[in-house]
Amino acid sequence: MTQFFTADENALFFRLLLSHLLTDFVLQPTSWVLHKQQKLHRSKYLYWHSLVAGILAYVFVGFWAVVSLIVFVGITHGLIDYLKLRFGGPQPLRPFLIDQVAHVCVLLLVWLWLTDNWIDLGRLVRSALTEQRVVAVLSGYLICTTPIGFIVGMATSKWQRQLIDPLNPSASDSLDDAGKWIGIAERVLIFSFVLLNQYEAIGFLIAAKSLLRFREGEKAAKQSEYVLVGTLLSYSMAILIGLMTKLVIE
Repeated sequence: MTQFFTADENALFFRLLLSHLLTDFVLQPTSWVLHKQQKLHRSKYLYWHSLVAGILAYVFVGFWAVVSLIVFVGITHGLIDYLKLRFGGPQPLRPFLIDQVAHVCVLLLVWLWLTDNWIDLGRLVRSALTEQRVVAVLSGYLICTTPIGFIVGMATSKWQRQLIDPLNPSASDSLDDAGKWIGIAERVLIFSFVLLNQYEAIGFLIAAKSLLRFREGEKAAKQSEYVLVGTLLSYSMAILIGLMTKLVIE
């Protein structure tokens, strides 16, 4: 980023980001959050919180002549929060992530407005998307998420059927989709370890998972064998993708 933007411009964005973090996670009491969830747009704390967001951004930026910054950041912050509360649904993680991404996008717009770096940002994006190393690493991380998961699932499907209770096919002592997300996290870590030449960390990861999977009983033995096969396939493919990516970027 430093080849496109000055140190002062970079610092300005991080000051905006710091003001947002303080607004959402430090200066917002739990009582405000609960009141907003219950009253939505009728909650006075939604407006207080929005005002805090605008004032903090204005203070941290230090562009005293741009008083309209308070209005813009305050209104957009309040609108994003209201939409999250209104349409968020019962699962909190996805609305929270969307909410935070939206806030950061607004901060980016403010930063571009104050620094007039629209053209330079476009150059940065084009440079990143045409840079071989960036594309290779992003592609590697993407492959290590669901694509490898699909391959492992298809390769181990015949053993998975052996673990299903014919009298109660829906019965399971595992959390819904937990295995999927554990696998994604493991492969992302392994891919990162390979890129960083930290192969010892992969061994620690395997050892930790082996200890967590220790059980007794015939069904537990079959379950452990099934998990072992899936783990080895998953880890092997993540390592292979990591090595192939290193060949491209080095």
